[in-house]
Amino acid sequence: MIINVLNTRFEKVAVVDEFNSLMWCVRYNNVGALDLEVSATTQNLLIFRKGFYITRNDDSHIFRIEAIEINTSENGNNTLLVGGLDLISILNQRVITQHINLNQNIKTYVQKLIDNECSGDRHLSYPIEIETTENTITHRETTNSYVGDELFKVCKNEDLFCHLYFDNGVFKLVISKIKDRTIAQTQNTKIVFSSENDNLISSKYTVN
Repeated sequence: MIINVLNTRFEKVAVVDEFNSLMWCVRYNNVGALDLEVSATTQNLLIFRKGFYITRNDDSHIFRIEAIEINTSENGNNTLLVGGLDLISILNQRVITQHINLNQNIKTYVQKLIDNECSGDRHLSYPIEIETTENTITHRETTNSYVGDELFKVCKNEDLFCHLYFDNGVFKLVISKIKDRTIAQTQNTKIVFSSENDNLISSKYTVN
């Protein structure tokens, strides 16, 4: 696995292929989180900075570095603990100030939110394009909440998920239908947890 570090202009400044641990937590109805531990070398101290971004070669999600901490173990080894939030968290730096009462499809509603509240934000200095094929009609009346939180509420109510990434100078907000991969359905590939992973409270189950 390769980790890329991007500066505030989303330009690659470093490639990291050695790290102690990585938690890459993607959430579809909330902001994802990243926890990365690397050796506290001089190079890493220069590479990892608050406000920079971390990507992976096998995933389109982007995490913004929010916290950096140096940890010293009992044997005297120093490690760098890097904490980040999914790129979509930047939408929660804007509070909804303008009243919107729409009975429109998802794309129209979200576009209205972005046009009203995100224009001129220094963290959103690039245009936002919405990519969706969903024509779901949403009945929403905005309250004094954050833009990101409102977006998650809309998607959760309609069984959708949203994902913000950066591509060629543009933020792209993807809104898609959540795929049901439970055992009971037959339309999509089913996901069955393996007891070998030891990540279930009880691994006694049957597949029909």
